[in-house]
Amino acid sequence: DLHSFPTRRSSDLVFKMRLSELSSAAARTLSPRGLWLIDPATFAFSAWCAFVLRFELQVPQYEVRNILYAVSIWVVVKLIVFRLFGLHRRFWRYVSVPDVVSLCLGNFTASLIACPIIVLLAPPGFPRSLFVLDLLSCTCATGGVRLLARIWLNSEWSRRARGKRILIYGAGHAGVRLLREIRSSPELGYMVCGFIDDKAAKSGLLIQGTKVLGTGSALNMLVTKHRIEEVLIAMAA
Repeated sequence: DLHSFPTRRSSDLVFKMRLSELSSAAARTLSPRGLWLIDPATFAFSAWCAFVLRFELQVPQYEVRNILYAVSIWVVVKLIVFRLFGLHRRFWRYVSVPDVVSLCLGNFTASLIACPIIVLLAPPGFPRSLFVLDLLSCTCATGGVRLLARIWLNSEWSRRARGKRILIYGAGHAGVRLLREIRSSPELGYMVCGFIDDKAAKSGLLIQGTKVLGTGSALNMLVTKHRIEEVLIAMAA
């Protein structure tokens, strides 16, 4: 019996909420302040990796001074350039190709600016190959951190511990849209365990990584099996 446990209905917009309201709520939840803590550490780590690669995993003692000069200059310059490029304002959850392009440009610009500063201030004999190695390692590191953050923030695992376990009734366009809205709005507090659809041919299919568990006739059994707390009915406008 579909009415024996909580249900909600989704029509053209989710839970009668406007799409703009969901987007603004998500924006408030996903503050990018963490970048100011993680980026400096990433810059320093990338510089260290550049030295390690340059000296084939055995950095000489006399290069420690060069490391200190390079790390301090690279970190300061990159923080300033990243801020000018607006990279500190981008949400990790929505990292996309344009963000990666901006990240590459930011790293290239920062390296271009830091190069003459290091040449002027660092001790004589600073290895020139380090500029290229740092650019490559920092681009990979900053991009990798953002990619991993996006994968985690958009995964079901990040909500598994605290999310209400739900099913979406309807595996059509409205159901897929509802799934996307739930994934992009963690403040709703839902963890989608699967789809239900009256078309038996859809059973067993994976839709954006979420399985169609069965038809409406198996609903009571699926609710018990998967410990479902609520069913959302996805309906087109």
